Amino acid sequence: MSVEIDPEYGGSGLSFMSACLLIEEISKVDMSVSVMIDVHNTLIINLFNKLGTPEQKAKYLPRLATDTVSRIRLHVCLGIYIYIYIYI
Repeated sequence: MSVEIDPEYGGSGLSFMSACLLIEEISKVDMSVSVMIDVHNTLIINLFNKLGTPEQKAKYLPRLATDTVSRIRLHVCLGIYIYIYIYI
């Protein structure tokens, strides 16, 4: 599940297109697993890749590449604020 994580952190370093093809193939067998992998790769890993500090990348990306599945919870309060909780 570490399609877009750089090889220096234990990932495969493939492109977004590769992740899309992987998710499409997995969805032919099990849609729920493909959604889990899509959220993990597209939302969480990209968040760390683009906005994470080097310390955060060194701490979390190796775990996300090997043995940890992330999850996300969105909470909208009165349509004004959006809170995003990430669990690792």
